[in-house]
Amino acid sequence: EAYIFAEGTVVSWGPEESENLKLLNKIKKGEIKRLKIHEYEWFNYVENNNIPGGMKDDIVYIGNAISPDQAKLAFSTGFSRSVKLSVLEDLLDQYLYKNKWIPDYLTRGKRLPLSRTQVLQRIGELFQLRGSANLYTDLLDTPDFCWSSDQLADYFSNISRVLEIRSRMNIYNRKLDYANDMSSLMKSHLKERHNFKLEWIIITLIAIEV
Repeated sequence: EAYIFAEGTVVSWGPEESENLKLLNKIKKGEIKRLKIHEYEWFNYVENNNIPGGMKDDIVYIGNAISPDQAKLAFSTGFSRSVKLSVLEDLLDQYLYKNKWIPDYLTRGKRLPLSRTQVLQRIGELFQLRGSANLYTDLLDTPDFCWSSDQLADYFSNISRVLEIRSRMNIYNRKLDYANDMSSLMKSHLKERHNFKLEWIIITLIAIEV
């Protein structure tokens, strides 16, 4: 039993790892803009008709409050969003790690040893990250199907809270703000280098005229 989401996440319930791999290989045929980063998360679950259901201590309980299929859909949506956020977190962390030397370099009054092309590449990478984040603005929203049942909404809120979606999103946004500040520094560096070259061109032209 598996739930496949349009954003490229898959949540399966119960099958062996070999079966999961078969499913993933089939899905790969429909991939668009495949990411280099693959995220996997595993959780234990229990199906018991004598309990209401929910998630506690990283264990999902499928109980008798609503049908198992509905409960699994609510939980799967939460898992899917957690994985999407994990991908964004990893991509942003990689970007920040690659460029962590830049602020220190500038505080020491040194010019960045980056060409115009390299600066533009870094700015472009950040735009891509911001674009991906904008595509996933629904990470904190309750899915439409949950409005049909208070229990569905409770399950989704439960798993979102356990997986710390909101707090992780807040941290991600703060890191993204820092990356934007770094991008502004690189833009200023690019502008200064351009102005410096223009000054030398003007000086050279004046010297030629004299």
